[in-house]
Amino acid sequence: VEEAETAWRGGRRYDAVLRVRLDSFWFAPLPSLRPLLATGAVLVRAASNAEQPGGFSNVPSDQFAFVPRDHAEVYFVQWLENLANETFIRNVYKRVQERWNKYIGGEGSLRLAFEEHNVPYDRHPFPFAVFRSTGRCFNVGQPPGTMEGCRRVAASIGGAAFEAAVQRCVNHTCCSSYGFCEDQGSSPWSCRCRPLPPAADFDFGAWLLAGAAATAAAPALEAQSAPSAA
Repeated sequence: VEEAETAWRGGRRYDAVLRVRLDSFWFAPLPSLRPLLATGAVLVRAASNAEQPGGFSNVPSDQFAFVPRDHAEVYFVQWLENLANETFIRNVYKRVQERWNKYIGGEGSLRLAFEEHNVPYDRHPFPFAVFRSTGRCFNVGQPPGTMEGCRRVAASIGGAAFEAAVQRCVNHTCCSSYGFCEDQGSSPWSCRCRPLPPAADFDFGAWLLAGAAATAAAPALEAQSAPSAA
């Protein structure tokens, strides 16, 4: 991002940077980004109870983020340097366990980085889910459960498309890798679902064609995407 700002933009910074996992499936087009800048906060997904405000919870998801440029150093540099620092992990491990998580992990260390650098963050209903490594199944079924998790995923989608997105999400969501399995399967670590058919991927092409004219006519938000499969 910094190289692009220097080489292509004469030192002018982007307004925002996106973290995007390449194994994400979007149930609707990415929302308009410019209005999100008004929050001044890093915005993460809002699907599970772990991302709910207050107490034990409010651990930010690391699956996607809209990051105002002023906070990009903390999100893309400080957080990952902390996670790779064995001394840092040893020093904060007990603190993380006692406060709000059973392990530090990527998301736990992300929350610490936000807190220590006074970076505000909030949840936003970005309409996507991540494919699990076992196949074309989503994993949004950890508490509060598949149906509520999918409704949160699709919350920003209006009209009949909302119910269609929820149903697609539910149909292709597997048991949670965190041990919550609504169908009481034999293994809490299992992942069983009806795989999402590859034909669904063509939705992306349809969105691009439908939005091409509007995108060309509208002023572009200066954002740089930072894909990640982590």
